Amino acid sequence: MIAAGTTLRARRSQISAQAADDLLLSMVNEGERLSRLIHNLLSVTRLESPSVELRRTPESIDDIVLSALQRFEARSGRGQIESQLGDDLPLISAEPLLLEQVLVNLLENATRYAGPEAKISVGARVSDGELTVQVADNGPGIAEHERDKFSRNSIAVR
Repeated sequence: MIAAGTTLRARRSQISAQAADDLLLSMVNEGERLSRLIHNLLSVTRLESPSVELRRTPESIDDIVLSALQRFEARSGRGQIESQLGDDLPLISAEPLLLEQVLVNLLENATRYAGPEAKISVGARVSDGELTVQVADNGPGIAEHERDKFSRNSIAVR
């Protein structure tokens, strides 16, 4: 943002209208990314506070997934994310906005690391009485030598 703004300010008369628009768009996109990062950090801080009590309500995972997809697609301009929602998914006791944010973050990561052309899907299914929600992509995955840095994480909602 700073580099784009500095360039635009210092060399405005030397820059074409298209280049100026590109710099402004870059600044807006980076500002939005920074805003999301701050929002996510505040949310995590709030969740880690011992005095915070989640406001759980009965929610439809279908609605949460679809809302996350709409929010992500509107923000990213990327469409065609496949949803694979199982039949007769149960209601869950959850704070829907937090789960939606988790899904949006996973979708952003899939786009960032798998690439803009990667096929991304979101699925939800029940198996053995447990609801599983998954974001998957057909990107290159994590390099073999970096896999030990990561572990599978899951969120249990009861």
